Formats: sequence, C-alpha cells, structure tokens
Amino acid sequence: MNVLLFSRDQQLATLLGRILRSRWDSAWVYLAADLDEAAGRLDAAELVFVDLAAYPRDFARLIQEIREACSGPLVALSDERAGPERQVIALRAGADEVYELPPEPLLYLARIQALLRRTEAARRMRVGRLALLPETAEALVDDRPLALTPREFRLLHALAARAGRIVPVEELIEAVWEGEAVDRSTVRKFIQRLRQKLGAEAGVQIVARPGIGYSLKPVSFPDALEQIQRAVALAGPLAAACAPLCLSWI
Repeated sequence: MNVLLFSRDQQLATLLGRILRSRWDSAWVYLAADLDEAAGRLDAAELVFVDLAAYPRDFARLIQEIREACSGPLVALSDERAGPERQVIALRAGADEVYELPPEPLLYLARIQALLRRTEAARRMRVGRLALLPETAEALVDDRPLALTPREFRLLHALAARAGRIVPVEELIEAVWEGEAVDRSTVRKFIQRLRQKLGAEAGVQIVARPGIGYSLKPVSFPDALEQIQRAVALAGPLAAACAPLCLSWI
C-alpha cells in the first residue's frame, strides 16, 4: 500500500506507517514537502495525507493541486490549532475527510478502512449484477471475475459507460479499436462473444438496434418473463403446455 504524506514531520510519517502496517503489512508512508518532492509517487499513491499545520497559509491550494493530479482518497490532518474553519476550507478544497492529530490508532484504522471501501465502491461501474473496475480492467458478476480479453473489456466498458443508451457502432469502433480498420461484422462478432460470456447471471442484456448500434441495460423481471415466453413459443406445443407450470416457479 503506497501512502503519501505531505508534511515536514518525519515523526508523523513514522507513526502513520506504524499504524498502517498493523493492518497492511506492505504499507509504506513516503514523506514529501511539496509536489516536486512527490513527483513520480503521486500517481501511484493509494492514500494521501496532508498535514495542515505544515502549510498554514497555502494548504488549500496544495490540496487543490493534489486533487487535480490524483483521484485517490485524500485526508487532511488537523491539530488543535487548526480549528473548524480550516477544516471546512480543507474539505471544500478537495479533501475527503479530516482526521484530528495526534493519531488514535484504532480510530484511524477504522476510518481509513471505511474510506477505502467507499472509494472502491465509487470506482466500480455497476449495471445489473455486473461490476466493472476500469483501473484494473476487471469485470465481475456478483464478485466473480469474468474471463474477458482486453478488447472485450473495452467494448463492455464503452457500453456500460452509456448504459441504457444506444451507442452507435462508429462510436464503439472509435473507443475500442482506436482508428483500426474495423467493419460492423467485427463488432457484431465481439458482441456475440460478450453475450455468451455474460450469460443470464450478469443480469444485463446487450440489445441491438439494427443499422444504429447497441445498448447495455439491466434485465428487469418483465424482460426476463418475455424472454421465457419467446423461448417457449419457439420450442413448440409441448413447451407451451408446460409454460404455466414453469412460470409459476419464477
């Protein structure tokens, strides 16, 4: 776990590291006095702390600059001298939370775990029972991973980002193939693969709009019922005779 502390207090960095390693063995706190010292580490930071006391005049600007460069959770650390006004300014500048100093280990750990859970949930793109994690290019159905190729994931992500809307084929080609010479038949083949891999468990369906594009949408109960009725109609008289019994089990 990579943690970045904006401060000039080495003792605070050591204390935070000790607290975090009691829960995450690999946690390491890097100390940086400014953005120049943090260069190369900010992008990889999974958690950022800002010691407000170290920047009495420009902490708000520092928080704003960090937020522009990093989308991860950001916590302002406030001692008794800061007061509620400075805490409010820190939150308005972009901090996710404000923790009081000196650190209380158990409370810090509980609040950090809750913050990381909220951050992870916010990063997940959900449609039906399908969840996409863009940062790791993972697709999950009820927390079970789907075996997708990188291109299949990009196609599914392009549809999920516009869930409920018809996405034109040309737009999908631009987002997924990035300028490669691809025709509609290629897109159609990839859509068929996605449908097979998603199956019924994902709680979503990819709907084709002939001549226009595709849409990803959650499957509602009426939709599922209609699909069963269509399958029954295609299956013939015997299935039709059994349909009332089958539908009564839903």
